[in-house]
Amino acid sequence: MSTADTQAPTLPIHEIQSLVAKRFGVTVDKLLIDSRSPVYVLPRQVAMYLAAELTGYSEARIGNAFRRDRTTVRFARDSVAAKCRGDRDLAMTVTALRAELSERMPVDRISNEVAARNLVAAASVAVEGGNQAIFERLAAVAAIDPGRVVQELDHMARRLEREIGR
Repeated sequence: MSTADTQAPTLPIHEIQSLVAKRFGVTVDKLLIDSRSPVYVLPRQVAMYLAAELTGYSEARIGNAFRRDRTTVRFARDSVAAKCRGDRDLAMTVTALRAELSERMPVDRISNEVAARNLVAAASVAVEGGNQAIFERLAAVAAIDPGRVVQELDHMARRLEREIGR
């Protein structure tokens, strides 16, 4: 068991599974079945991706919650990240899910890294006419350690510039 697994998670995996399943119009049971149908694979991968981002659990622990192994979680993370770069609708869905899940997280359990990612996600939602209240809440959360958040945002911006420049 990793150190991350011994800490209280920032958000229970079952909440992530439930919200993602609902958003994609499937049941949690269908997320967990051994099916490679795209109807179930994409929501399962999105749920794994968000679980990896928003909980303190290891890939092995997340995989166990989905009846998969850690390599499947890693593949899901990479796959969703790549798909989001090429599919604006999926990116907006993942952003909206992340924002909604972040609202359920206790403020004291949100890490600076998660806060920074959420600020970036919330900013993109706000730019697209999303919920300004989400952005304001995440900005307040980020106030816990503004210096660190600024560093994270700067790092992400530079990485994004490199990716766009390719």
